Amino acid sequence: MNSKYPSLYVLVFFLVSLQSTVLGQNGDKELHKQEVQAEKAFGFEYYEEAIVQFGELLKKDPSSAKYNYYMGVSHMRSTHHEYALPFLKKAYEAGYRSDGKPEIVLDESHDEYISEDMEFNLARAYHLHEEFEEAKIHYNALKKKYDEVYHNKIHEHEKEIIERYIEQCNNGIELLKSPVDVKIVLLEGEVNTEYEEIVPLVTADQSVLIFTSRNPQTTGGLTDDDGRYMEDIYISYKNSDGKWSKPKSISDNVNTNEHDACVGLSPDGHTLFTYRNNHHGTGDLYQSTLDGDKWSVPEKLPEGINTKYLENSASISSDGKLLFFTSNRPGGVGGEDIYVSRKKSDGSWGKPSNLGVELNTPFDDDAPFIHPDGKTLYFSSKGHTTMGGFDVFKAKYDETKGVWGSVENLGHPINTPENDIFFVFSADGERAYYSSHREEENMGGEDLYVMDFKQEVSLIHLYGLVLTDDDGKPAEGIITVTDNGTGEKVGEYTSNKSTGKYTVILPPGKNYGIYIDAPNCVPFSENVDLPDIGEYYEKKVDFKLHSLVSNKPTVTVLKNVFFDTDKSVLRKESFSELNKYFSILDENKNLQVEIAGHTDTDGADTYNLKLSQKRAQAVVDYFVEKGIDSKRLFAVGYGEAYPVASNADEKGKQQNRRTELIVHDTANEGQDWKNSKGHYNNPSK
Repeated sequence: MNSKYPSLYVLVFFLVSLQSTVLGQNGDKELHKQEVQAEKAFGFEYYEEAIVQFGELLKKDPSSAKYNYYMGVSHMRSTHHEYALPFLKKAYEAGYRSDGKPEIVLDESHDEYISEDMEFNLARAYHLHEEFEEAKIHYNALKKKYDEVYHNKIHEHEKEIIERYIEQCNNGIELLKSPVDVKIVLLEGEVNTEYEEIVPLVTADQSVLIFTSRNPQTTGGLTDDDGRYMEDIYISYKNSDGKWSKPKSISDNVNTNEHDACVGLSPDGHTLFTYRNNHHGTGDLYQSTLDGDKWSVPEKLPEGINTKYLENSASISSDGKLLFFTSNRPGGVGGEDIYVSRKKSDGSWGKPSNLGVELNTPFDDDAPFIHPDGKTLYFSSKGHTTMGGFDVFKAKYDETKGVWGSVENLGHPINTPENDIFFVFSADGERAYYSSHREEENMGGEDLYVMDFKQEVSLIHLYGLVLTDDDGKPAEGIITVTDNGTGEKVGEYTSNKSTGKYTVILPPGKNYGIYIDAPNCVPFSENVDLPDIGEYYEKKVDFKLHSLVSNKPTVTVLKNVFFDTDKSVLRKESFSELNKYFSILDENKNLQVEIAGHTDTDGADTYNLKLSQKRAQAVVDYFVEKGIDSKRLFAVGYGEAYPVASNADEKGKQQNRRTELIVHDTANEGQDWKNSKGHYNNPSK
């Protein structure tokens, strides 16, 4: 080459080559540094960080089998399982195979099995994607690999794990053949976030929602060992548009710097069961009570329910007599089992009993929810016919035989290969709520979902307000419900002192006595005859209580005092109510009471007058025999003179046949009432 400056070309080529070499070396160093950071995050189980790091590496080398493998596995071990499959497929197709012996280990932090083996991770990704046949191919390949490496001599447990996954795939194939006709959507409103929301609990009227979340607003702002925020309990109220209000922390009394999770709620929303970790790898159950608008500091449930082992879910029956809960204590069927404890007459909980092999399995059985009907138990299980993780099941109690019926999988798409758990049903059997990890509609991790899912329900839902008649303000009343047929107490409930709201769930087909006692109020009674119509029945009833401190007589109809036709002898069904009024008279020595008897217009006037007098006197005699001073009591028979309804039909006549308790002005304390003309004859009394 003829040139005046031949050395210049050589110099330029040298400099360009040198620059390329230096840039290449620097690029390799930078790439190596990124790989080290990504693999370090993966090794320390910071999978969210690993996803970010390997994502950057894949931008530089999208076809890298190694990067795709680690990206897929990081997704599998995070809360983003649904994104794992494409990366793992790409790694597998690119020839990535894990070296060394296959191994499956339990990740105790997340209670799931993990492995570095490619076949395992690809099988699990297909499984979670509901591609069950493809998953089985890789599970079987992994099983074969175990046979080839270990020659059938060891690692039988790992092979059992693989067999169990294959069984779940077979269950999934069958369940997909008969899907349930149900639409599942994210819970309306501002409840779900990019963080984890679990355990939806709703009141019987579906006006209040309580749930658990792990988000940056957690009390103390602390995180767990896995980098996730500690659990706190939140509460939301249904707006007029049917959506849930923005959640807020339920109470500083309930949430602490530790894990605080809700696990069960009474139908009236007054009793909340919570779970707290005890730093020994286990945890205990606690109970908090709503007093007006304040939640009490949770109290630990007694020994017998709590043990040194794990107790982490609970559900109470609508009558408050049965507590279903889970525990992994020794002596169970296997893993976590469901137990039940019955409340004794003194208010303490009896010795728990295991629900047995009909419901419990060798695997974990968790999250029991006893429906307000008192007969249908919903729970989640890793056993039975699950298609993977926890599936939701139900069983019904046969009252005649005293046993639980067969366990039924609620089906697909309610159940998925992910964890479907904490399933609760509305009292009316129309809507169900649960927490799940669903690919098609997900805000982040586990979210709260709702579905319109009709189930047959036979129960009576009484609700309304308990108020005082003088000012219309809410009253905190103790509502006692008695089965008039047997005389047994069905349950005891409380109206909210801030709102007056009450909720009572009752079995149909019975005659009930309802007795309400509130501070400084005359006790109130009501008789309710509830037919067995074989379905959900809702009735709103408001109760107004008379004040004990009054300048005028207050009249209370004794709705649960009964006499046989044309008789004046008290029937035994009357004793339960009369005993409650006896307690009030015994505790309030200044009260003077008139017992007024009334009849309908059937029969002669003179006869009705005598009959009503005898019936009123029978009630007075009952109180006197139990120790009330006769000077404080006065029986008056009014016959048919003061009807409260028309006597033209049987319904009106029934209302007119009544016995009343009338609290008079206490100015006559200690005086003999024998010459009194009674309230109706002398309204000024």
